[in-house]
Amino acid sequence: MKIKYASEEIAEISNNILLDLIFIKVKVNAETIMLIFDSGATRTTISRSTAKMINAEFLNKEIRGGGNNGKIIRGETAIIPEMAVGNTIIHGLDVTVFNDDSFKFDLGESGGVVTIAGLLGWDVISQFNWKFDINDHSLSFGIPKIEKNTNNIMEPWDNMPIIRIMFNEKNYFFGLDTGNTESTIGARMYSKFKGANEMGSSIMGIDGIGIESVRVVESFIISIGKTVVRIKDIEAINRELFPTSRDDINGLLGFDVIRGRSWRLDYKNKYFEVG
Repeated sequence: MKIKYASEEIAEISNNILLDLIFIKVKVNAETIMLIFDSGATRTTISRSTAKMINAEFLNKEIRGGGNNGKIIRGETAIIPEMAVGNTIIHGLDVTVFNDDSFKFDLGESGGVVTIAGLLGWDVISQFNWKFDINDHSLSFGIPKIEKNTNNIMEPWDNMPIIRIMFNEKNYFFGLDTGNTESTIGARMYSKFKGANEMGSSIMGIDGIGIESVRVVESFIISIGKTVVRIKDIEAINRELFPTSRDDINGLLGFDVIRGRSWRLDYKNKYFEVG
């Protein structure tokens, strides 16, 4: 993959497609597609029908991926020769292609079935400095420039961008998954919430829908850098939430930690800030 960077620009986005998640408009050939801004997706991933529509070049190579339910699904790889995000051009993007059913989400009577084109993954997201301004609802992006001063709460990538938070005056590490609507506490912290209400919860992802036993924590108050964030009714699941070589990952920070806030994400400078 090679990137021809433009000057800092404003991305065309929408959050009216699926559960307020951020979708970014990209162009391939004459086609326009909307992809979820998904820091939890290792690779940019698209549906089979989208791949055919944009004439992606299939490589006949199988690849496996996982979703929120911990299941493994099979797909294949393809190349997008040229993809434009605004005036920035990405050449030779190697993407994962899954069957269309992986991109259909049943939201029930209120929302019906929503079908998406795919996910803009960490392979692309990590190459830019992203800044979201809640005042004008704009997402700007550009080439990351080396900075001397960072807030030092972002760790090296390990199957997920890793963020250091504070909880009860202690440091904990969580993955950052902007493609997941809600944050989740994992196995390492599960025992801390023995008094929480237990129930069955529906977990939705590209690997389908599953029902799991969870503990519902009414109020989870954390600090992300200098910002205090209160997450209501966060679910705790007694399993690891994503594969990692680390043994100190305690859960996932989802889109709910940035919803309704300004934020900045710049992996090159290991910088993540929530306003």
